[in-house]
Amino acid sequence: NKTKRLKHLQKFARRKDAPTETIFINGKERHFHKFDVPIGLPKYRIENGRTEPYQQEYAAKHGHPEDFFKDFEDNEIQKAQHEVLKQFISASEKATIDLEEYFSDDVQKRPLYLTDQGVVLDGNRRLTIWRELLEKDPKKHKHLQNISVVFLDTLDESQLDEVEEDLQLQPDIKAKYTWIATAFRWRKKRANGLDDKRIAANIKGTSEK
Repeated sequence: NKTKRLKHLQKFARRKDAPTETIFINGKERHFHKFDVPIGLPKYRIENGRTEPYQQEYAAKHGHPEDFFKDFEDNEIQKAQHEVLKQFISASEKATIDLEEYFSDDVQKRPLYLTDQGVVLDGNRRLTIWRELLEKDPKKHKHLQNISVVFLDTLDESQLDEVEEDLQLQPDIKAKYTWIATAFRWRKKRANGLDDKRIAANIKGTSEK
């Protein structure tokens, strides 16, 4: 539950001997604790620009209301988001590699980045695949029972957006945003009070026109 999840994360975040990950925020170095957690601990990010079109399709197909994907703490919604992510991964024809094959025998090379609520800011697709692999063959993939995370517990929403945008520039296992997903992201940022010029600067590869 939420209390246990946050207690677990905060316990490690307070450890002075834990390794750290360096992240640049507004050009300044910030250091955050990096540690291992059980693979079942992180929560998928429901407000995910890439998967929002798939969420709407899932909700309609299963007779749910449009705002079904609302409470990330709801286990049923987390299960639904897992299925949505599986569909998204399968549809990502522009992915540069076969993600399941890539991770089947490999160790984790990059940590997941978690918000102060234990929600995955970056790495939702990887987490989906790791959970699928572990379920298919627990013995072969026992190294995935615990995964490395970076706990971004002191960042506000705008700073988290900056970190997410920077991380999305890393191309090795990223799928490109479809124009529909980009439109959803643009609408969300407008709703949060950003003007088109700032949104274009925030979403790489777009312009205010």
